[in-house]
Amino acid sequence: MKAGLFLTLFVLATVLSAEVFGALSQGNFKSDAHPGKCVLDGNTILSKGETKTLPNCQLLTCNGDGAATIATCGTKAVPPPCKLGDAKYPDADYPKCCINAVHCPTGDSEI
Repeated sequence: MKAGLFLTLFVLATVLSAEVFGALSQGNFKSDAHPGKCVLDGNTILSKGETKTLPNCQLLTCNGDGAATIATCGTKAVPPPCKLGDAKYPDADYPKCCINAVHCPTGDSEI
């Protein structure tokens, strides 16, 4: 009985305190004209460790030699009767651009 209660409380605490992380993918942005860098286009050239917020709220991190990691916003859901709203700060840098409005009968918030 105690183990079941502990497990239930642990899962509840984990869900309530968890941050939402998005998916990570890898990309190759290598260019012979700019060795060791990540070249997105003619105007955006990143050195190792530099980041750039991309359209649709993605974060590109240059890992060096053209290799980059792209992070996206996580999938979100809210319990009924609340409704997940639009992005609150769509033009902000990552991860602030991932924040959504949440509309509930008791009031609005963000996630």
